[in-house]
This record gives sequence, structure tokens and C-alpha cells, in this order.
Amino acid sequence: MRRLSFKIFSITAAFLILVVSNGCKKGATGFRLSGETDYNLLIITLDTTRADRVGVYGYPKAETPNIDSLAQNGVVLKNCYASVPLTLPSHVTLFTGREPIAHQVRNNGTYILKQEETTLAEMMQGRAYHTFAVIASFTLHSKFGLSQGFDDYNDSLDFNTAANNIRTEIDAGKVYAKFKSWFKKNHDEKFFSWVHFYDPHSPYDPPPEYKSRFSEDYYDGEIAYMDRFIGKIIEDLKSEEVLHKTLIVVAGDHGEAFGEHKEYGHGIFCYEESLKVPLIFSNPVVFKDENRVISHRICLTDIMPTVLDLFEIDNPGNMHGKSLSSLLFGKKESQEAQIYIESLFGKEDMGWAPLTGMIFQDYKYISLPTPELYDLTNDPKEEQNLFNKKKSMAKKFDGELRKYIQIHSESGATARRTLTDTDRKKLESLGYASPFSEKAQRSIDPKDGIDLLNEVLSVKKLLDEGKAEEAEGKLLDLQESDQGIRLPPFYDNLCNMYRERGEIDKAISVLEKAVKMFPDKKRFQVNLALFYLEAGKIHEAETLSLSLIEEYPDIAQAYSLLALIYKGKGEIDKAVTFYERAKEIEPLNVMLQLNHAEAELERGNSLKAVEIVDLLMQNEVLMNETESAKVRIRMGVLLARGGEYDRAIEVFLKIIENKNANTDVWTHMGLSYYNKGDLQKAEDSYNRALEIDEKNALALSSLGTLYLALFRAEKRREFHSRAIDFYEKAIDVDPHIASAYNGLAVAYRFENKNQMAVSLWKKTINVKPDFTNAYINLGITLITMGRKKEALEYLNLCKEKYFSRLSGDDQRQLLELIAEAKS
Repeated sequence: MRRLSFKIFSITAAFLILVVSNGCKKGATGFRLSGETDYNLLIITLDTTRADRVGVYGYPKAETPNIDSLAQNGVVLKNCYASVPLTLPSHVTLFTGREPIAHQVRNNGTYILKQEETTLAEMMQGRAYHTFAVIASFTLHSKFGLSQGFDDYNDSLDFNTAANNIRTEIDAGKVYAKFKSWFKKNHDEKFFSWVHFYDPHSPYDPPPEYKSRFSEDYYDGEIAYMDRFIGKIIEDLKSEEVLHKTLIVVAGDHGEAFGEHKEYGHGIFCYEESLKVPLIFSNPVVFKDENRVISHRICLTDIMPTVLDLFEIDNPGNMHGKSLSSLLFGKKESQEAQIYIESLFGKEDMGWAPLTGMIFQDYKYISLPTPELYDLTNDPKEEQNLFNKKKSMAKKFDGELRKYIQIHSESGATARRTLTDTDRKKLESLGYASPFSEKAQRSIDPKDGIDLLNEVLSVKKLLDEGKAEEAEGKLLDLQESDQGIRLPPFYDNLCNMYRERGEIDKAISVLEKAVKMFPDKKRFQVNLALFYLEAGKIHEAETLSLSLIEEYPDIAQAYSLLALIYKGKGEIDKAVTFYERAKEIEPLNVMLQLNHAEAELERGNSLKAVEIVDLLMQNEVLMNETESAKVRIRMGVLLARGGEYDRAIEVFLKIIENKNANTDVWTHMGLSYYNKGDLQKAEDSYNRALEIDEKNALALSSLGTLYLALFRAEKRREFHSRAIDFYEKAIDVDPHIASAYNGLAVAYRFENKNQMAVSLWKKTINVKPDFTNAYINLGITLITMGRKKEALEYLNLCKEKYFSRLSGDDQRQLLELIAEAKS
């Protein structure tokens, strides 16, 4: 490698030390990133990205100039394999250097990385690196354990989603915004950053510009869109002059199938299209003269030991991968490594046989009831199964696979020639079942199940295309023939169909069957609890949610559901408790924070509510992201309800300035001005709201309140008439708007139409039982009318249910009214 310059220090005439001025030093097998310069580490993972869809890997249709530019200043690993075609297990494998059989994270959503495992982030953190991650999918949420070792793990995801689930994701633009916000504050520190992009994952839905450019292949459009923001990250590194001292590793986590072996997507099979991923090591100084392509087969397990080697950090000793530093700097390896592969998705989600296998130099062996053996050199598309022609070779490979699983599993210390019953049970629990055994022959091979699964999954496409009748017909045919009903997606699709048609009771019936058939699939239980709540079956929703958190204490959705249930019951203290527990699981969930703040307001704790909003306002991305306008409107509303009118107005004005204002923004800004006493600006704001939506009930009701206030101040009859007119219009638009009934009652009270006022306040309470002003107004009026007993009934009810939510002045007034009613 050509060096740029040297500093030479003479110790004795015969002893010289050479120091590379850029901070790299040459070791026995290549350069090490230590010396005068503190190198940073940036790992970019590309979810669901096939190697053969990236330009530098030979794809002529690719628009990946930024990934390709990294290859120009680095080394491309042409044959890198994921151990498992699933997001969470694959990332855990990458960041621990250990096989799934060892770290025991085997599927998405149902496993948590154990604290005992050592991650790359922990190793870098131990060397005083500031560690940061931003992830794009709930699949990698911190609750699943990969946050170990990160000082800042940004899994806030979609700001507008309160109930995150396995399908929650954000696009590359949002990921980049979060990275940039962190980077501009921390680029001066020595850092390790992991940026995760999720865009090429189905459903493929790139932005409009990319849809038009890639009209024939949205998947390519998703990759191109993702590449754009990789370019922005590179530009940021350049602008802050840290690109030259940052090692960048770009890696896919798994590929994607497009029907090559009847699979669409990933997770079922372990063919090349699902396992071969891009891997690039890049730095314009370290790899200045390399620009090499390595054909040697390697695995994602090799990334962590390679990084530790380059940064001269001690290897923890339990990794299964090996350092690639020799390969990166030109040294030839004498022999291809064995690569372990697996997928338990078919077993755990469909009840099929588990899939395990290994790549032995040029051959791939797959252990299934119908075993598979492929010559990857002469048959890279894996079209010719050589098992029957090379059965002895396959049997040998099967023995090697079994030994590998025993040795590399957590408790498998040595391989035995003869398996005991305990050994067999252990291997079966790890996902291995020899195809030469009777038990394997009784299992469903995924190759035999894939056609039926595709039939079931095709229903979702029909539903997405609006072909509900065709979808229903196909589902009912499958149900009648008893096909597919053992597959969870059958119930997902049937439930979604009924949900879309508004047939909630039928959807509930489907979910109840699914819960009984698949008791370990917690998504069915969560959805059932949600549907119970939507159908008004409060007791059922509460019972199921409580049983869920008892069995699965990490489901934030269940805690949020319980909070909603107790809030609806008026048990605000309980609601707050469950919001707090949900936040422990998802501390960065913005909507959850806002729901908590709202509950705090309802129990009279405005200081806490404002404190929560204050913390959210420190989130620079949230406060500037266009799509978070709805969230910011709600923040302004909460600030206003907490008495922070000036700050609420600032929030609303910023939204208006960014051209994101809707009718609600103007309405709530008007309410803030009204509460400040600026009636002219309040009126202007309400009118702007009605220009956008003339049927905005709250704006109409608020104008009624404004004119009623003007009437009280100036005693002009036209103001009184206008107030009544606006209240009546509001009620006509929304018969459930309590503020309009209350205001109209006050207006009639001013005219001494007490009976009409009493009737309207009772209506207010009927519409909104926790509208406390109505109780006090009703009590005052009934006492005036001499109906003290009736007044006492309503006043006591308010005291019993809502006393803690009243202000100090209102509490005193309520107690005085109760005393007067008793006299």
C-alpha cells in the first residue's frame, strides 16, 4: 500500500520507528485503525437488499451511485451471506459475531437478545466511543435487546403512531433526519454510529418521483431512494471533515425473493436470493489504493471480529466469525469458510419443518424432509437438486451440520459420534432435525407448503386492489376445503376483510378462533383486545389486556389499551399508571407521551403535562418534520390546556409559517388568544378556521363563547343573538359537542330561561359526563330555582367522580354549593 507521508524519529542510528501520519499503522495482516487519529466507525445496514440489485455488484439498472462511490474507496465482498433471512436475528448475528443457534434470537418479534451477550456497541463504548443508532423498523426496537451498548438508540419511528407493531416503519428520509440531528451535535466526538434503512422491504412504496422513474420495479426505486440518503450522510461526513477518519461498513441483513423458488419476500427459504447481501468496507485513506473485489465466501458473523481487529480491540473470545482484515488488504485465504444457514420462520409461524443448512466450499446443503444439495459454482440459481445423485456427500454434510450445531450452540460443547435422546431433543430445539429420521419425514416440508401459503397471501393483494368479493370468495373456498386454515395469514386476511367492511363482530369471531388455534401468536390477542374496545365490549377488552400483560409484560400496546379503557371509565389515576408502564417499554414513542400528558391534564396535573410537552419540544426532528404537523398541533393544544397560551401560539404560528396549518390549527390558536384575553385575534383565528372548514363545530362553538363574552362585557343584544346562533350551528354540525350545549345553557340563563338552561346542562352531562362546568352551572341554577335536593344530587356526583380534576377555586366553589344545597 502506498503511504501518503511519514514522520521519522531516530532513537539510535540502527533503530527507526515509522509513523503513518493519517493514523493507520500496518500490522501483521493489514492496517489497523489506531495511532495519531481516532477513527470513527459508521455501520449502515440495508434491510432486505439483494446484492445483485446494487450497481457495484453488476446490476445495470441500479441507481446506487453513493453505495458505488463507497466501493471506489474500499473493498467489496462479492459473496457475503446472511446466516438467516430475517431482520432481527440477522442484525443480532452481525452485532455479536455469533450464530443464531448461540445467541438464540431466531425470529422477529418473539425473541429478546440476552444481556449476557456482548455486542459490538458495548465493545466500542468500552473504548470511550460515543455510540448512536437510528433504526427504521419496529422489528429492531430496543425492547428486543439490540440497544445494548448504545448511548443513544433512536427507535422513535413514526411520530404519528401510538401503537407500534411489527409493521411500523419509517423511510430513509426520516432516518437520515434523525441521524443528521444527532451528527451535527456529536461529530466532534469519537463515535460509532449505526444507521438502519428499511425501505426495500415490502410493500414496495417509494416516493412519487421514484415510482415514476421505476414504474416497472418499485423495489429498485426503494433502493435508489435509500441510496440518496446514504449520499447525504457521506456529504455530512465530508462537510464536517470526518470522512477521512471514518471507517464505513455497508451491509445488507438479508435478501428478497421474487418467485425464483415460489417464494415472494423472505423468511421461508435459504436460497441465494434470500441470503446473498452487499458488504463494503470503505475509507478514502485506509483503502486509498485497494478498490478491490473479493470473491471469497464470507458471512455477516465476520463483521464484528473484523472491526475489532482493525480497531485493535480485544476479541471477547466467543465469536464464530473470523477477522477479514487479511482479505481486505490482499492476503489470500487457503480455504473457503463453512457458512451456517437457517430459518425457523416456517416452523414457528406455519408449523412446518425447521430449515437448517451449511455451505461447504462450492456446495450448499439444506436439511429438510426433502433434502437439497446444490453446486453453487455450476448452478448459482439452485435449479438442480443433486441430493439423489450425491446422497453420500449429502449424508456427510448432514453429519457436519449436526456437529456444527452442537459445537456452536450455547450448551453444545463437543460433537458426539452417537446421539443420545437428550442430544436429539437439544438439536431439535435448536431447529435441527435430520432428514434421514422418521420424525422429519412426518413434518411438512416448506417446499410442499409454499403453494398454499401463496394462495392465502394472494388474498391480501386482492384486498389491497379493492377486489373484496374475489378475496372473500377465495378465503371461503379455502375455509370450506379445510385448506389454509392452519396458517395464521388466513386469519389475518379474513379479519382484515371483515374489518374493512365494518363487520366488527365477524372480525372478532375470526380473531377468537385464531387466538384458540395459535395461543402463542400475541398479535391475535392484541388485535382482539383492540376490536373488543372498538365494539364497546369494555369488560372483554380489559380482561384480555390484563391477561396479555401478565403473560407478555413487554407489550406496550396492551398497557396503552388499558390506559384508554380506564380513561373512558373516568379512572384517570389508573390510566396514568398504565401510560407510564407503556412508556417504560417505548420511551421514545411520541404519541404515547402525548396521551400520557393528556391524562395528566385530565387529573389536574398541568405541570406534569407541560413538562412532558417541554421534553418533546427539544426533539429537533419532531419540531421540523412536515409529517409531524398533527403531533405539533396536539402539543400546542396541550400547552394551551396547561395554561401556556403564549407558547401554544408560538407552536401554532410555526405550523402556519411552514404552510402546514389546517382548520384545527386556527381553531386552537383562537382558543389560546381567547384565554389570553385577545378577543380580536381569537375571532380572526376562528374565522380562518371556518374558511377552511365551515362545519368545524369547535370553531363555531368557540365563536359562540366569544360573542357571549362580548355580550357580558358590553350588554349588546346582537352579541347575545350571535352567540346563540353559533352555538346552534355547532350542535347542528355535531350533536355531541358538549361545549356548545354548555354555552347555549349559559346564554339562556342570562335571559332567565332557567328551565331551558337546566335541560341543556343535563344534555351536556349526558353527552360528556366529565364536563365539570356543567355540574357547577346546573347546581347554581337549581339552587336558585329552589330545587336544592336535585342540585345536591348533581353536585355530589361531581365531587365523587371528578373532584381531584377541579382547580382549587372550583373545588372550593363546589363544596360551598354542596353546603348551600344541604341548608
